Amino acid sequence: MVRCKIHLVLGLFLCLIDCKPSFFRTYGQEDPSLLVWDGVRALSEPESKCAGNPEKEIGRIAYHYKKNPARYSDLPVSERWRNLQFTILLDKENLLNDSRDSLFFFQGGDCRISSTFLKKGEKLKSPENILLSFSTALLSANGERALSSGKLEILLGSESVFSGYLEGNGNSWEDHKVTLEIPAARLLFENPKPQWTFRWLPKDGNSFLFLGEPLLFSKVADSDAWGSPENLILIVVDALRPDRLGFGGSPVPTSPVLDRLSSESVIFENAFANGNWTKPSMLSFFTSQIASELGMGNAWFYSTNLHRKIFYSKRPKTLPNHLRDAGFVTASLMNNVFLLDYTGVGVDLGFHRLFQPGKDKVDTELILAESKKFLRENKDRRFFLHININTPHYPYLPERKYLEALEKATPKEVWAKYDPYVKKYMAEILYTDHVIGEILEEARRNGVYEKTWIAVVADHGELQEIEHYYHHHFVAENLHAHGESHYEEEIKVPWILHPPKRFESSVRKRKFEGQVSLLSLFPTLVGAMEFPCVPNECKGNDYSRAMYGKTGPTFEESVYTEGRFSESIRTESFKLIRRYPGYDSVRRTGEGEPHKMPEELYDLVKDPHETRNLALENGPLLEKARKALSGNSLKKNSFILKLPAPEQNCVRKMELYVEGGIYKFDTDVPSTTLSLGQKNISIRLDQAAGKQAILKVETVEPTFRFKLSLWKDGVMESYKSGKWGFTEKAANQVYLFAPEIVASSRVPYEFTNSKVPYLYNDAGLSGNSDSAEQAALGKEVRKVLESWGYIHE
Repeated sequence: MVRCKIHLVLGLFLCLIDCKPSFFRTYGQEDPSLLVWDGVRALSEPESKCAGNPEKEIGRIAYHYKKNPARYSDLPVSERWRNLQFTILLDKENLLNDSRDSLFFFQGGDCRISSTFLKKGEKLKSPENILLSFSTALLSANGERALSSGKLEILLGSESVFSGYLEGNGNSWEDHKVTLEIPAARLLFENPKPQWTFRWLPKDGNSFLFLGEPLLFSKVADSDAWGSPENLILIVVDALRPDRLGFGGSPVPTSPVLDRLSSESVIFENAFANGNWTKPSMLSFFTSQIASELGMGNAWFYSTNLHRKIFYSKRPKTLPNHLRDAGFVTASLMNNVFLLDYTGVGVDLGFHRLFQPGKDKVDTELILAESKKFLRENKDRRFFLHININTPHYPYLPERKYLEALEKATPKEVWAKYDPYVKKYMAEILYTDHVIGEILEEARRNGVYEKTWIAVVADHGELQEIEHYYHHHFVAENLHAHGESHYEEEIKVPWILHPPKRFESSVRKRKFEGQVSLLSLFPTLVGAMEFPCVPNECKGNDYSRAMYGKTGPTFEESVYTEGRFSESIRTESFKLIRRYPGYDSVRRTGEGEPHKMPEELYDLVKDPHETRNLALENGPLLEKARKALSGNSLKKNSFILKLPAPEQNCVRKMELYVEGGIYKFDTDVPSTTLSLGQKNISIRLDQAAGKQAILKVETVEPTFRFKLSLWKDGVMESYKSGKWGFTEKAANQVYLFAPEIVASSRVPYEFTNSKVPYLYNDAGLSGNSDSAEQAALGKEVRKVLESWGYIHE
């Protein structure tokens, strides 16, 4: 009997040591009210039906440009405006925008929406305290600020849930919270459950309703089926260098709050961004894929319709969508246009709500206030909150008290070493640290801190060393900037991951010394939270396995980073920086003489500060680095030119202009590059008798316009091109109006056996795949074009 008790106690002890955190799931804490139904996403369920023509009705309020069709509701094109990301300018002076994932209602546009839960087949705990929340905003076809009004009715089956008269003129959101009466709530326990009915009865046909974030919250019968109850707060600080923080080695006390947090956290000591400015970096860590490989490009702020079309066609899994599908309320509070689709700059990542103050200086205070409000209102719910703090970003404009505090706390000889701009930058960090402290204190005050994962990262660093003031100057004509070089100070970032109380004892590895990248942020966060990525869905590593003492990766052998018309590969021992053709002219300081520097190579072991460029000195290391970069190169659209085998040795010359710009090129025969620019290449190829030649030119942007000229032994020769093999004369007419016809994801019909040169674009990035039916139709189209004289040898 005694032996049995010993075995039982020993077994429990071992389980306490080694069992998964979920063993303690409900011990000492009450389950939160979970998001069980997302009305916007339920719109795509087969039983959901809506009336009217949203495409026609949305056109009547064209004056309100701050809107875009939602990208994740999987609705047919004709219904795409039924769900939209709708944005209201709350404060013109501070450029304060409030965007919500919404349903669009108009006269005769009622909807019956499935009540299927996010976790299909799961049950609720009780019909008591089931809450429906939503927000409303109104617009009128009579013009901006015209009053709009009407009655909104919401029913579950035949039971009324909400009935109210609304009015507004598009200048604010009104939030609604409705606790379901027991008769209505009991309907959610039926099988099948009745549908929700949303009925808008406008005062006249010119009044439109936008119903944001229709969500249902309840406690659930089987909490294990819904996953861990902990929240996630992701704080991203723009342009924050880790070496300017106390825990990162700074002798200036800029970060007392983050220093304390880091002492209780998992630390990634050598973390690097996959983009050296905000757009490519942030999109990569929210998707765990390199931004350019999703079509978004790395060069400029704008995103064209083609960029966004490619991005959405790739259907990347995003961090907010991943957690939203699992039943998290998601919100982003930020001064960041790259997360707003309608701006023409960014894309929709799937947040329920985005709060964006656009005016510098006041933005951080507005975000701080909204963060506190969010934590108070959602303390009893499971959420993912993204907070983007822009403060350390140039121009550095700290309040004097933060500068004075740092000067007072820093030895004079240390303080004197820094230039005035760096001092201001560090004062901005001290202010940012104070703001983060207020957010964490609010979390503690509301009981959120101990049940929340808290991650702090930066999207990139900041160039500040004079020896590295050595770049192309696309945007910033000063030393203190980012986006144009790939030195450590610009791509190395802090990464702190603080576990909630329930997981503290499960963390076995608290320090990761090897290099990692933010491509691994998404999979590591959701892995730690016990909502891991589906295999192959996330490209980065999940470091949570090693964090929990299990077998898993602890570092990345190489880190790829993209920048404006540039890229780099970093290993533990070397870094290679490459500039795109035509963008390889740099100058030392703003007044320096321009000169060519297409590559930079640094031995990170012997030269950790990257002061000696070995690109012209160390051939073997350069070849090794080039091979490493080639293995990580971006997937791009490529123009592929086949030159048929000549009967005898010949010399061919090619001049090619590509509108999309040249990323890189390659050929399989001896060649001499005569000239190479941003969009033009001239090349001579020595072609042996009986041997065909292939030239591949990859483009920066996924556009298709081109101009090609070919000579064989000094005599100009014609060529065929595109999906159907247009003759050069026909191509000049057709491509003027439809340049995309040069693209084909399949090898064109006559490409392999053509007796004349043949050019096509493989649409490797943008995609241009044919179904079996389209391929069959293509053969028929080809016969028609032959009969018209467009296709002939």
